[in-house]
Amino acid sequence: MNILTSEMVSRVTLDTSHAQGALRDLQRESTATTREWKSMSSQLSAAGDQAGAASARMNGLGNTIANQKQKLRFCNKGCKALIGKPRLELLYITICKRS
Repeated sequence: MNILTSEMVSRVTLDTSHAQGALRDLQRESTATTREWKSMSSQLSAAGDQAGAASARMNGLGNTIANQKQKLRFCNKGCKALIGKPRLELLYITICKRS
């Protein structure tokens, strides 16, 4: 019984770490996009291209918003899967998926 419990706990932990990794990747992508458009905007502004700087800023903000929406969809999908299920059922589902 102790071995089974340890295995269940380790598998649940692995599932959680996978979700955390996916969220971290989405956050990194969003941060990289934000840095990219800020850099592009400042370079164009320094070169005197105000219209290009504004365009880069708007396109960058659009990409950042799209990345954040993707992150929210990922979180909502995960939350909807967990709503209303007892803890033991979640553990059982996790074990069955891994087997």
